[in-house]
Amino acid sequence: TERARRLPFTLPEVKLMLKAANWEWRGAVLLGLYGGLRGKDATDLRWRDVDMKGGVISYVPRKTRRTGKVVVLPMHSALKKWMQSQRKRLNDVVFVLPSLAERPTGGRAGLSREFIGVMETAEVSRSGEQQAEGETGAKVPVRSFHSLRHTAASLMAKGGVVRELRMEVVGHSSEEVHAGYTHHEVETLRGAVNSIPDV
Repeated sequence: TERARRLPFTLPEVKLMLKAANWEWRGAVLLGLYGGLRGKDATDLRWRDVDMKGGVISYVPRKTRRTGKVVVLPMHSALKKWMQSQRKRLNDVVFVLPSLAERPTGGRAGLSREFIGVMETAEVSRSGEQQAEGETGAKVPVRSFHSLRHTAASLMAKGGVVRELRMEVVGHSSEEVHAGYTHHEVETLRGAVNSIPDV
């Protein structure tokens, strides 16, 4: 239920999170927004997977690692700018986000809890305007780092990007799965913008 009802963030909420986040979390948010990377794919990204000259990121998502399918992601100008700045800050390190890399997602000191802290600092609700009801009947939050994937897919749909290209960017192989990531709004039906806006 929680997975089926995940909600995207709004652009103002993303801007608030970017403002509240430290430098590396800002990079993780940009990777989620402009590339649809899942949390661990973003935090464990290695420089060997980043082609700054070509402006692309090539990685094998953890979730589908056994298939070996490589996702090739052209970098949005805002992400590329952050990457260039991060590259200048670091000397011969393996990971793009070294303070976040290879850390567990769960637990009190996990990445998920830390991202919730970014949301709380930014005063961005974990539930948005609704909450999903879990199997026990308890309300569960519908927004987390994973919601950035929904945001990416939704903004591309709103911008008129065809489904096949949206699926390629966020690494979906199934149209059924992708449909759950694309959240249409009334204004989407009135007209599409050209691309995901620069935050």
